[in-house]
Order: sequence, then C-alpha cells, then structure tokens
Amino acid sequence: MPRRKNRGVWPVDLPKIRTHTITSIRDAARTDPEYATEHKHNAKLMEEAELWWVAKPMAILASHAKEDLPSGQTLSDNRPSLAGIIIYEGGTGITTEWLDAPEEHQKTSAFGQVIYPQVEVKGLVWLPGHILALADTPLVKRTGVHDKVFVIALSRSAQNHLEKLLITTWLLAEQPHLGVSRREPVASYGQASRPQHQPEIRVIKLRETPTHPEPWETESVKEGKKWAMKHRTVVSGHWRNQPYGPGRGSVKPIYIEPYLKGPSGAPIIVRPTVKVWSR
Repeated sequence: MPRRKNRGVWPVDLPKIRTHTITSIRDAARTDPEYATEHKHNAKLMEEAELWWVAKPMAILASHAKEDLPSGQTLSDNRPSLAGIIIYEGGTGITTEWLDAPEEHQKTSAFGQVIYPQVEVKGLVWLPGHILALADTPLVKRTGVHDKVFVIALSRSAQNHLEKLLITTWLLAEQPHLGVSRREPVASYGQASRPQHQPEIRVIKLRETPTHPEPWETESVKEGKKWAMKHRTVVSGHWRNQPYGPGRGSVKPIYIEPYLKGPSGAPIIVRPTVKVWSR
C-alpha cells in the first residue's frame, strides 16, 4: 500500500533528516569559507547526533512548562549530547523568519524594508554554541522524505522561545513520573530490520497519569468527616528545585504537572486569575 505524502514527520524519518542536515551543513562550509572549519566540525558531530521524537502530549506540556522555566538554565548545562536532532509531533507552535528564502518569496514594505516569509518550526538541531530550526512551509515543494523539513537559521525573536522549549524538553524527559523515554531501533523504508550503522531513535511520550482515590472518596474517611470538597479545581503546573548529588548540594528543576484537585466526577470550577501590581 503506498504511503500518504503528507503523513507528518515520524521517528522512521529521522535518519534521513539527519543525513539531509549533514548535507546542508557541508554545503554551508563550501559557500562560507570564513567559517568552513566550524561547519566541517559540526557536520562531523552530526554523524553521531542523538535523534529525538517527542509525542504531541509531551510537546504540549513542554510548551506550557517553558513559560515558567527557572532562570539560569542554559543549553550547555542541560544538553544530553554535543549534537542532536529533535522533532515535535504537531510542531512547536512557533514560527521564525526565513532569512534565506528565495527572492520570489520575499516582499518589500512601503518603507523599503524586506519582509521575509514566516515558516513553522517543526523541530530543532542542537550543536555546540547554537541551535538551528527544522522548518516546514508550503512554499517548498516536497519531493521526498527529507523535504518534509529543512534547516534554517533562527530569527532573534524565535531564538529565546525555542531555547527554552528545548531545555524544558530535556528536563522533562529525565523525569520518569512525567514521561516515558525509550530508544527504538527504526528500520528504513523497505528494510526488514535495522542495519548496524543506523542509530536508535529516542521517543519521548507523556506518561498516563494514574488516578488515586482521594481521602474524601473512601467510606472509612467519610464517616465522621465534617467537610469535604464538592467540586474540582485546576492546580497549575509549576517548577520546584530538587536537591540531589553528594550531600544534596546540587539543585535541579523538577516540573510538577497540572492536575485536578477534588473528588472524581465532581464538577470542575475554573476561577479567573487576577494579577495585582502594587508598591
């Protein structure tokens, strides 16, 4: 049965996307002699790059959690490897300017300023010192699997948001109570098994949240209890600093996911949040 052309990016696509990324970096080494040595080094690192695929529920959680990421978290302190590629199922929800777009896709404002097209960021490439976008746009005609996304530089406006998203994803992937992280050997199209040179894909999924009966839901506690919640409220997700290491002298951010507080089956009450600034 033929595959659908617009089926999205899946773990099986990552090895080909990595090959395409290496080709793009090597092309940059030829067209940018000043930084040719750096580009060649990055292309070498990409040959052993980790490959990540984040399922949509975990991608949504990371997108929300990044808004409150504790300050001081950097790419170099949290990255799991020197180089890697990560794809978010459904995309990141963030767009960036395509600064290298062909001239036919560029526009000029009334003031003579060049307006570059906005493209959707589906994933990221991380390397020592910087990250690149894996973008998608209908402006590019797809001819194969590797054309589902293409490598571009990030605009300044998108850089900060995507760095925080990447750091947040790395932190959440290390928390077993939140996600399931497993490595899957993925065969290429038309292959019965994975060749020895093909890497494993790290798939990150949101763990199903187990439900535990609250104290007020058990008959033994209900007897003689004067007060019990009759509705459910949403407790917002938040970060907590977790001590670890020798003498618990180091601290790592741990994310506490949002949850519903109250007896199961009770109506949910959502109260508006009012922020007050005073001096």
